[in-house]
Amino acid sequence: MNLHDVFDLMIEKNASDAFLRADSSLRLRIQMELETFAGITFSEKDVQGIIGGLTKSWGEEDILEQKRGCDGAVNFDDKWRFRIGIFYQQGRPALVVRKINLQMLSFESLN
Repeated sequence: MNLHDVFDLMIEKNASDAFLRADSSLRLRIQMELETFAGITFSEKDVQGIIGGLTKSWGEEDILEQKRGCDGAVNFDDKWRFRIGIFYQQGRPALVVRKINLQMLSFESLN
């Protein structure tokens, strides 16, 4: 599973957040509850690969190395934006992903 697969799963499950950590199961926040997807895990190499691709595209490699964390965003399918925080937890790489709908909602639909 790659990061775009995580985005697709978040959209499918209507999850607001995803939590990826090396050698741990994927966790999604769905309607304020954390749900663990035991069948979906990322090795440390997988997480480092995702982080390397993101930081390179953001030009943040040095900041991640110096501060041990950085933030950025990725647009996906013209309808979604994902804010991504990269950090180290207990010395292991991790990401937090927040889904943002780019479609403007009307005041009527918001009540």
